[in-house]
Amino acid sequence: MTIIPAIGMIPGGPEEPASILGTPGSADVLTMPTMESGPALLTFHGNELLEIDFKPRTELTVPMVLELLEDIGKAERRVRYLLVDICGLDSIDPEVSCIFNSTTKGVRSVFQGSGPADRVLARFFMRKIDTSRRFTYVENRQDALAFLLNHE
Repeated sequence: MTIIPAIGMIPGGPEEPASILGTPGSADVLTMPTMESGPALLTFHGNELLEIDFKPRTELTVPMVLELLEDIGKAERRVRYLLVDICGLDSIDPEVSCIFNSTTKGVRSVFQGSGPADRVLARFFMRKIDTSRRFTYVENRQDALAFLLNHE
């Protein structure tokens, strides 16, 4: 049996930050340096937002996700918000959804794509995620940030 590491997720609560954006009136997100994890680029923002982008033609597999989780754990960053850009993904192993579901409890997540093919891939991925969780699919960054900021 494989032990699946958690990402160090923090459940939401009244102490949640009011905004993931930078300074008031600014559209800039507080950005920390990025790191590569296999075919993924991880960007840890200073406001507990983790952004994951995949290189073109990536086939997301279980070993790849386990490596990704390990690298996120090594970064020792607190994550409350997750923005996953799926535009570079060609396929997702069905078991990846189960791993994602079990390691992201308490994290508000958004999957960002760019059209019908990404929408279908996102639906395939999201269908195994617990429906009581806060996640969605959008096709632009502004909608992604708006979803992450809505704490209702």
